[in-house]
Amino acid sequence: MPAKGAARSVLLVEDSEDVREALTELLELHGHRVVAVATGLGGVEAVAAVSPEVVLVDVGLPDIDGLEVARRIRARHGAGPYLVAMTGYTREQDRREALDAGFDLHLAKPVEIDTLVGVIARGRPV
Repeated sequence: MPAKGAARSVLLVEDSEDVREALTELLELHGHRVVAVATGLGGVEAVAAVSPEVVLVDVGLPDIDGLEVARRIRARHGAGPYLVAMTGYTREQDRREALDAGFDLHLAKPVEIDTLVGVIARGRPV
C-alpha cells in the first residue's frame, strides 16, 4: 500500500470493461482515487471535469485512439496531467508516436501492477 499522502487522482481510459474494472479496483486498493471511462472522447472530457494528476490511456480505443486523446488533452491543458499510454503496440515506432502525441510515458501491455503503482506514485518527474 502507498505511504500516507501518496494517493493520487487517476483517470483511467480503457474500453475493455473487465480490464477497466480490475484496474480500478486494484488502484483503489492501493489508495488512489480512480475515475474510469470507456471511450477516448469520454477521457478528454473527464480531464476537464475531474482534473486528475495521472491519466492512464489505452491506445487502441474504438472512437478516437489514445494518441488523439493525448493530443487533445495537451492542446486543452498544456503540460497538465501526467499521461501514460498503456498499449499492446510495442514497437519503437509506436513508443515514439506516443511520446510525440504528448504522452509522458509508454507502457507495454500487460502492465505489471507493481510497475503501474510505482509510476502513479512517482507521478510527473520534478
